[in-house]
Amino acid sequence: MVVVDSNEKKLSLPNVVVTFIENVGSEMAGVSNANAIRAALMEMNQKNSKVVQFGNTVFSNFVGDDGKMMGRIFNVDTAENYFVNILKFGKYLQRKKVTHYLANFNKEYKDLFIPMMRKLKQFIAPLGGNVGVAEMKDGSYTAFVLVPKETIVIGR
Repeated sequence: MVVVDSNEKKLSLPNVVVTFIENVGSEMAGVSNANAIRAALMEMNQKNSKVVQFGNTVFSNFVGDDGKMMGRIFNVDTAENYFVNILKFGKYLQRKKVTHYLANFNKEYKDLFIPMMRKLKQFIAPLGGNVGVAEMKDGSYTAFVLVPKETIVIGR
């Protein structure tokens, strides 16, 4: 698995997406990596798509009408930077007045995803936020995030 510390080298958005898909793989879903990369980049160019990058983490999102957003997270940063990038994204959601966020993750990514969501829940719960994780029928996971009303403060 390729991990690139964004404190040492910041990758471009397409490089993050390509590296992430190559790391996680898409063949188990019956799709080649090349087609998965093409689909992800096409999805990011749709009209209601909002894509932001913090460090070597890309957040590809679809904006709803009423303070809701759903998306995918492509991460190739270190675990420590990934958490900080998630907090920066949380601040972004607060600025955009998003109250609820859903993110889907492949089962192959659960070993990093589930502990990261637990850590996020511990961080945002005192601020009025919450995180829930559910395993879907296909084995993938969805995180349900209630964005806190109190401002997220990042220590660095």
